[in-house]
Amino acid sequence: MIKLLLIIAFDGTNYSGWQTQQNAVTVQQHIDASLRKLFKGVDRVYGSSRTDSGVHALGMAAHVEIPEEEFRMSPSKLRLALNTFLPADIRVMDIEQVSPMQRGNSIAIRSGTTGR
Repeated sequence: MIKLLLIIAFDGTNYSGWQTQQNAVTVQQHIDASLRKLFKGVDRVYGSSRTDSGVHALGMAAHVEIPEEEFRMSPSKLRLALNTFLPADIRVMDIEQVSPMQRGNSIAIRSGTTGR
């Protein structure tokens, strides 16, 4: 598996926070759906933290694991592809390949959220 660190910015006004919920629209749901359009073997993206409804993020860290045989583009091209599928109020700002041992919450120093 290839592990990628995603730095994500979003305006949380239209979302019920980060984490997937059964009866609400969330940021994670949009990112998961966009990733699955590109990679069938992706389970989900793992955020460095959760946010409440209406909270914005300037640089939230998250990670995703992609099967090595499916990952055939550079991180910069993946960023462009994901942003094509995402709504305008959710943006992937940066992507870099990281060690399989790293997790989004272990590198959350780069993360930042702001209030409603």
